[in-house]
Amino acid sequence: MSDIKLKSVKNIRDFGGIVNKEGKRLKDGMFIRSGSLSSLSDADAEVVFDQYHVKTVIDLRTQGETSEKPDRIRDGIRYLRIPIINEAMAGISHEQEAKENMDLIPDLADLYRMVCSSDFAIEAMKKVFDSILRYSSDGAVLWHCTEGKDRCGVISALFLSLLDVDREAVIENYLLTNRLNRRKARKYYALVLVVKRSKYYAKKIHSVFIADRRYIEAAFDEIEQKFGTLDRFFRDALGITDEMKAALKANYLE
Repeated sequence: MSDIKLKSVKNIRDFGGIVNKEGKRLKDGMFIRSGSLSSLSDADAEVVFDQYHVKTVIDLRTQGETSEKPDRIRDGIRYLRIPIINEAMAGISHEQEAKENMDLIPDLADLYRMVCSSDFAIEAMKKVFDSILRYSSDGAVLWHCTEGKDRCGVISALFLSLLDVDREAVIENYLLTNRLNRRKARKYYALVLVVKRSKYYAKKIHSVFIADRRYIEAAFDEIEQKFGTLDRFFRDALGITDEMKAALKANYLE
């Protein structure tokens, strides 16, 4: 997996190069994860849409988030807004609201469990994976949330698992977000500690920005508790058949 060096968009990475349990390598420039594209500059748009040939963008944010900071997408690019949490839960992962009312922030492990178990989130994830499978033959597919950490992190972890990437490698991939977000997390931790004089709230705001192994492990644990195995989750909850999985691997692994 390689970072895509942009000035206007953070936490954007190409999944190409990741190797699965069978020793097969994911092709470069086919699937990309990122933070919001609301600040995408014209120069960086050339990288995303011309160099990487992104033809489909899947925005995992809510209507409120996209209205406040809409993606900058070129004409002709397929744009799909598929929120995987509803507006009632938006404060949990909405950066500005989290800063203003830190009591909204739960243990993030609970959010990950909800994303992998609620009817709303599962129906949304079904649409996300249907779109990935349907449109990947047209060009690169990019999915994102706001930070490229929580909602994007869950989808990315499941995507790599669908390709039979080892669980530890999936988790390590998820934790790469911290290379960029750790400094921001520390900054807000220190700020809240000074303003509120509370380690409790400082830790809460820190959790908004940091990727924690415990969070993504909670997602996998919730799936396995509810469905038994990931394969059953893919089949029974997301409608991904063995044939669909085999076709994805045949087309994009080498």
